[in-house]
Order: sequence, then structure tokens, then C-alpha cells
Amino acid sequence: MRLHGVQSRYVLCYVLLWFCLTSFAVSGSDVEQGVTIYGLLQVPESYFSHPDSQSPLNQVQPGSVLLTSALHTYRVPVQKGGLFVVPLMAYGTYLLQADFHDFIFPTVLLEVQYKERDRTHGQMKGERVPVVHAYANDFPVRPLDGTGVDDMNPIVIPTEGVHSYYVPREEFHFTEILKNPMILMMLLSFTMFGLVKLFPEEDLKESQKVSREWQNKLVKSSNKAISNKT
Repeated sequence: MRLHGVQSRYVLCYVLLWFCLTSFAVSGSDVEQGVTIYGLLQVPESYFSHPDSQSPLNQVQPGSVLLTSALHTYRVPVQKGGLFVVPLMAYGTYLLQADFHDFIFPTVLLEVQYKERDRTHGQMKGERVPVVHAYANDFPVRPLDGTGVDDMNPIVIPTEGVHSYYVPREEFHFTEILKNPMILMMLLSFTMFGLVKLFPEEDLKESQKVSREWQNKLVKSSNKAISNKT
């Protein structure tokens, strides 16, 4: 009788442990399963109406979207119309970066959360409803349109600019050399040296004589001032 009671306790403990593990695994799988996110890169309509858009060269994959967080990383291609889909995305906060071959898009802060429905909505308690918030990571931070949980209402990411791949070739101009300070100093030195050579030799001797006379006068005046002080 006592042995039967001990076995019953073991069975009861085993059943309770199995129930706890099963409920934890189910709840964890629901959270890890995540939600499918829909987004739209708002490419201008004129881009698709241009004849060059039908060229086979432009039929190559136009771009991709990268979503990163502390635990997960997703990279998905962008469809021709700018739509992208991230299947079974785990809940959390992500940084979204869109790479497109012609247009520049802002970095997006994406918050993928959920809320639990109650019985008032006719649903079972504990059912998780995904809630997505998207903000353009600019200054100031602005919310983006779209819920992102279905393809009829995707998160709309507007364009921010156009890529410029053409880099003009640098041209050489002779005037740029003359703007160099070292070149200007060198030219000034050569000019002064040339001007000295242009003066006649007699004028040079006369100027040297005048300079010596001025030097002698300065020396005499300084000596005279010193002698008066003493």
C-alpha cells in the first residue's frame, strides 16, 4: 500500500513536469515563430514608366533589404515594384537598411511586438496579435505609414535621394599651379633677382655708395649719443 502511494506521487510529479515543459515549449514556439513583415520601397512611378526600365539590363535584381538586431539578421530581396517580404520574423527591435541600385532610402527603426487578445474579441485568451511600428531614423524621427502585417498595408519607405555613380574626371589647369604659395614665392625671388640684373652697373655702384654713407652716418650718430651719455 505504501509502495503504491509512492508510485502515485512519482506519476503525479512526472505528469506535472511534462505539463509545465509542454506549455513552456508551446509558448516559446509561438514567440519564436514571429510574424511575416511586408514593406514597400516607394520608388517613383516615373522610374517604371521610363523605356529604359524595360531593358534586360534593368531586369537584374534591383536591391535588397537588411534587418539586424542583437539576436537575428535577415536579408530579403526587393521585388520589381519595390515590395519586400520578411517571413517568420522574430519579435524584437531591428535596424532596417535598404540597398537599391538607383535610389537612396533612409534607415528605419523597426519594432516588432505583439499583444494578447482576450475573450471579448471572440478569440481564445493568449492569442498573440502582431503590432509593428516603423520610424525613419532621421532627425527628427518620424513614423512611417502602413501596419506591415499584410500585403495590402505594407510599411511605406519613401526615397531620400538618388545615387550618383558618375564622378567627373579631374582636369589639369595651368592656373592652378600659379595659385600655389610656394610657386608664387619662387617666381617672386626670380623676379627680384632679374630686376637687380636689369639695373646698370654704374647705378648699382652709386646705390651701394649711398647705402654706405647712410650706414656711416648712423654709426657716427650712435657713437656720439653714447659719448654724450658717458
